[in-house]
Amino acid sequence: MIKRNNNKNIIKRLVKGNIAYDRKKIMLTLITVIIAVTLITIVLMAPLSQKKEQFNLAKKIPQIELNIIDQSLISNLRKDADIEKAFSFVSLDDYKNSDKLNIKITYVDDPKFFDRIEGNMPKKERDIVIDENSIRLLNQEIAIGSELILNLGDGKKTYTITGIGYRNTNTNNIMVYCSEQYLNTHEDRIKFYSTWIYLKDVKNKTKSDVEEISKKLQEKYNISSNNIAVDDMYFTYASQNINLNKIFEYFLIGLVVLAAASLVIYNIYYISISSNIKSYGQLRAIGMSSKQVKKMVLEEGKLVAIFSSLLGTLLGIIIGYFMRPDGWDIKNAIISFIIGIIFGLLMVMFSIRKPAKIASSISPIEAVSYTGYKLDGGIAHTRAQTITPFYLAILNLKRNFKKTVITILSLSLSGILLLTTYSFKGSISPEQMARTSEFKYGEYKVKFEGDVSNLKGMDSIVNSYKIGVLQAQNNKLSSHLKRDIESIKGVKNIKEWNATKCQFEFEEHNVKDGNIIWGYSKDELDLLNQALIQGTSDYDELGRENGIIVNVGENVFEEVFKFTPEIGDKIKISFWNNVGAPISETFTIMGITDGVDGFDDLFRIPIEKLENITGYNTAYEWEIVTDSNFKEDIEKQLNQLVSNDNELSIERLEDYVAELNQQYNSTVFAIIVFVLFLGFFSLINLTNVIIINHLTRIKETGILMAAGLTKKQLVKSRIFENEITIIISLIASAILSIPIGYLVNNTIRIVGAIDGYKFPIIEYIVISVVMIILGILPEIILNQVTSQKNVVDYLRI
Repeated sequence: MIKRNNNKNIIKRLVKGNIAYDRKKIMLTLITVIIAVTLITIVLMAPLSQKKEQFNLAKKIPQIELNIIDQSLISNLRKDADIEKAFSFVSLDDYKNSDKLNIKITYVDDPKFFDRIEGNMPKKERDIVIDENSIRLLNQEIAIGSELILNLGDGKKTYTITGIGYRNTNTNNIMVYCSEQYLNTHEDRIKFYSTWIYLKDVKNKTKSDVEEISKKLQEKYNISSNNIAVDDMYFTYASQNINLNKIFEYFLIGLVVLAAASLVIYNIYYISISSNIKSYGQLRAIGMSSKQVKKMVLEEGKLVAIFSSLLGTLLGIIIGYFMRPDGWDIKNAIISFIIGIIFGLLMVMFSIRKPAKIASSISPIEAVSYTGYKLDGGIAHTRAQTITPFYLAILNLKRNFKKTVITILSLSLSGILLLTTYSFKGSISPEQMARTSEFKYGEYKVKFEGDVSNLKGMDSIVNSYKIGVLQAQNNKLSSHLKRDIESIKGVKNIKEWNATKCQFEFEEHNVKDGNIIWGYSKDELDLLNQALIQGTSDYDELGRENGIIVNVGENVFEEVFKFTPEIGDKIKISFWNNVGAPISETFTIMGITDGVDGFDDLFRIPIEKLENITGYNTAYEWEIVTDSNFKEDIEKQLNQLVSNDNELSIERLEDYVAELNQQYNSTVFAIIVFVLFLGFFSLINLTNVIIINHLTRIKETGILMAAGLTKKQLVKSRIFENEITIIISLIASAILSIPIGYLVNNTIRIVGAIDGYKFPIIEYIVISVVMIILGILPEIILNQVTSQKNVVDYLRI
């Protein structure tokens, strides 16, 4: 036995020698581990970065809002010990430029609104600050002091850029910040105004703490309780956690990556050990124990795992940063780094345990005759059989049945995932989803936005019912406008949607909040019943019994309000009514829906009930059903009717479809990249199996050649063996991917994204051709490498 006091040093030297000698094995292992760890690190970074993004978004939301703007009061608030910053925020009506990009015009009175600002705040009427993210949308050379021609809704004019604001928010809108002088000139276009208050050390404060500070500010600065409110949205974003479904999804992804990569690493080391059994036998012959041999293999794997895991985690963190730069956080990066390294180490050590055990179990005498090749049970021969290349291939597949099954499973898994993804991509229909949700009937939507400047000077109670108050004052979705639209040539019909703002309270759960409440008509019952999971949607019954339908889709109640409503629960709802005051009624939950069925919000009641309570026209948006042959004329006349009224907005089906298409293409592309990575593992595994078969059958090849088989026949038999494995995998992938794809597509169909199941026939043919070629190519290369060897050369090995 090798002396114990030299044991560690000798093993270290042997490990270094093995690494230097077997560079191909090391390189393959490095690549496999780096890819696997990179994928896992990205998967880890995604939810952590998403959480950080949500928190960053929460930091942009004020904790307290005043519905008044008083510069003297704001000045005092800025000096308050509890307040980090306070400023006026005024939003003017939006405008779409010639590129159909939305220009948002805002006034703020303090540069602290931005994370940082280069240059100065605007002072003159034609001065503006441009948001840094908007520069790419404008596609122009922009610098501080340069001039920019913009149409902000009052004709094309030249504006001077006095500053560039950085606010670290992603938006597809052009954000323009105007001067106070511009604001005063365009007071009639004000949509929203408020004083935003941000508190110090808010991340360590609860909602109760903020409410206490709000009360203290009321008393200290003589602010009416009607004019101050805590913004619940901050706590909604700041406290939002990753749900269990997401955690389970990430766990499954990690499990798949672990299985695929472990199989590849196992085969790489199995090849190496099978090729070097004589070397291990020699080490045993000079006194190395089986434990020391095993330790040597494990030490080598540990070194490779540490180096490749370091590279993989660093690469994953870099990719994770570019995928979600707004969610980057050093703490999250460190967590991902540590878990990624642990994953890489465990994966490699788990994968090489079996090969290390094989190496350590071979005695010096067994090493002389070891082939690394054994039968999984005997093969009974009842009669003489002509040895053909095809028959020989069948025999070889049977002789190591476990390895054959593992290889088929590995290839089939990647094939199933790839075909399912492509079937999803081919079956997905953004237009179908648009038709299921936002545009069920028409091609255009006219929406009542209202003019928030009409609420100026009113208290916070009025502001909490904004759209309801504005509907009661003057709902521009009038019968007169409806007649004008219906008179446009090509307009077939107008589908009316009714909704208003309400305040709701679940007294038993101590929950209060505001939301849009929708009315539904009898002709929508079929649609509503598709989403109904409990109770009833009977129009007349709900009208008589003061019933309400609650939507629990997307886990809003569970995640935001920390409870799940049930049939029979009571809910108090307050509406703004036509006499200019809130009115409350208690409703009973009689129906519960789960899914996107055209209503994005939480509540719905019969339209007649809604309008009887409010006493005014609750029309919220109209869908305009049109004849596509008159598209240009319809769009032109609609714009003429709507664009001059800042209380109305118009949306197009094709714009919404384009936005959805972009979202889904990005998601599907990410899935395909991930599956291709897994496919790469499977291809490495297939190549390794081919090489294993070649290395472990060297003597057998010599014997068969001595018995009369030509090298050409042997190559044919190995190609048949590979192709049988590949064809079985392809057939299994196709058969299994159909029900799996159908199940996935029908699950997604709930949200209307899928237009029926479609098998990806073209992609399947391409995958099949590539796989069949890969089954032939390595054998041709190996045959060329060994072409100079004769029977004697094979028998000597």
